[in-house]
Amino acid sequence: MIPQTVETAIQYAHEILDSKIISCELTWLAIKRHFDDLERSEETKLYFDEEAAQHAIDWFKFCRHSKGQWAGNIIELSPWQLFCTAMMFGWKNEKGFRRFRTAYIEVARKNGKSTWMSGIALYLLLGDLESGAEVYAVATKKDQAKIIFNDSVRMVKKSPELRKIIKSRTNILSRDLIDSIFKPLGQDSDTEDGLNVHGALVDELHAHKSSEMWDVMDSATGSRNESLIIAVTTAGVQRTCFCYDKRTYIANILQGVFEDPTVFGIIYTLDEEDDCFDPDVWNKANPNLGVSVLLDDMIRLSTTAKNSINDKINFLVKKLNIWVNSAKSWIDLIAWGKCKRDFSIEDLRGRTCYLGIDLSSKIDFSAVAYLFPPINNEKHWHCFVDYYYPEDNILKRQKETKVPLSVWAEQGHIKLIPGSIINYQYIEDDIEKRSEQFNIQSIGYDPYNATQLSFKLDEAGFEVKPVRQGIKTLNEPCKELEGLITSGYLLHNDNPVLNWNASCVVVEPDRNGNYLPSKGKSAGSIDGIAAIIDALVVALEDLVDEVSIYANCDEITF
Repeated sequence: MIPQTVETAIQYAHEILDSKIISCELTWLAIKRHFDDLERSEETKLYFDEEAAQHAIDWFKFCRHSKGQWAGNIIELSPWQLFCTAMMFGWKNEKGFRRFRTAYIEVARKNGKSTWMSGIALYLLLGDLESGAEVYAVATKKDQAKIIFNDSVRMVKKSPELRKIIKSRTNILSRDLIDSIFKPLGQDSDTEDGLNVHGALVDELHAHKSSEMWDVMDSATGSRNESLIIAVTTAGVQRTCFCYDKRTYIANILQGVFEDPTVFGIIYTLDEEDDCFDPDVWNKANPNLGVSVLLDDMIRLSTTAKNSINDKINFLVKKLNIWVNSAKSWIDLIAWGKCKRDFSIEDLRGRTCYLGIDLSSKIDFSAVAYLFPPINNEKHWHCFVDYYYPEDNILKRQKETKVPLSVWAEQGHIKLIPGSIINYQYIEDDIEKRSEQFNIQSIGYDPYNATQLSFKLDEAGFEVKPVRQGIKTLNEPCKELEGLITSGYLLHNDNPVLNWNASCVVVEPDRNGNYLPSKGKSAGSIDGIAAIIDALVVALEDLVDEVSIYANCDEITF
């Protein structure tokens, strides 16, 4: 039996920091944050209350398993659950209230998170001693929200202590003596008005298409001093979502980009360099490996994952908590992520460059890709993309796409053109300015919507070449691009708009295995990737006799 104490939680933390327990960087940083904050407690006026942490842990003595081989047994938290529980309920601010008002916990499936959260919900209902507490299990659908809620109901029924004081009615648990309730709530529920939230357990945040339910909960905590919203989720297959934005926010806190003392976060996943088929790294994403996650089952699933792209995606997402794109999408986002580099555009000054232009209608995105071939016997290509969008349309498009376009524009990743349509003169002017930085060889463009701009660029002295958007023209460049990404030879500057494009691309094959990107079937905008392919078309025409860029070659030679 693992001692259910704060001491066990802190011992686990020390073993992570000392590498006695293997962990990913984000887990390690989350645990280091605790010790860093202890050292700064006089400065920040934040402190760790071991008694409060132990009180929350002790609550689980009253909670019993309701299903499976442990049904009827008292729940014993694993060390990682003890640590997270101690952090959420033990840290206090200078007023003596809970420091953390929101928590984000990301871990692979079957690590006991639903049972744990069901017990946490009951603690917020009763053990927290909050008068009139309103606690909600939250999901996109009410039926999904009932997973945690129903587990809590069964937990109450199995506990002699709890069933004496908690009433169970249809879709509600209550403690009438202190007027506290616990209910499931979905986006399809009858009402979300008039809430006064003390606790919310948001299940599988990755499935939420927007921040709507989170915002409802967050806005309803204003009159509470110790409200707590907890999201416990697994990774998903769409990075352009609220959950991934929340994950990025947590990662930024852990990595020291900025501080937010009111948010607790921990992420259990693999590091980028890890081999997903290596059993020695699996416990990074599965802190309950050997307990609720069986090694034999992991081995079985990894074997099938090696032979099926669908099984591999399920294995990565559900069993290793790695964010990937869906099976229908083309670009491997894990490989794409490994291609990011922190380089500035000025670093590329004077380099040979090929351009690709993808102009949508004047009311949508336009993209100009700058592609730089290897130099000095290097293997790597570099690329970046300039994006253009009509300023008056950005908020409407943001609402449609559910991606933070206005934020990206403020950060300089999208150039907003005044008005409701794009004046292509801005793009021409930018290309001419870029020509002072780079040695532009030729410009490939999709003839659709680009006739006028191509004519002006030709008049300005640039070599412009139409790139027909058919399989015959695009198949080989698409395969080259895929190879460059897979091999890590295409370096990009981590532009979030380009990352979004990369996650959206779906290709349309013919019966001979040739393919090209499909704007109609893709999950969102792919303009930046399309522009890179156009640039690659003209680059290959120029460099075919000078450079081999095939990804399966050991090295690139001139």
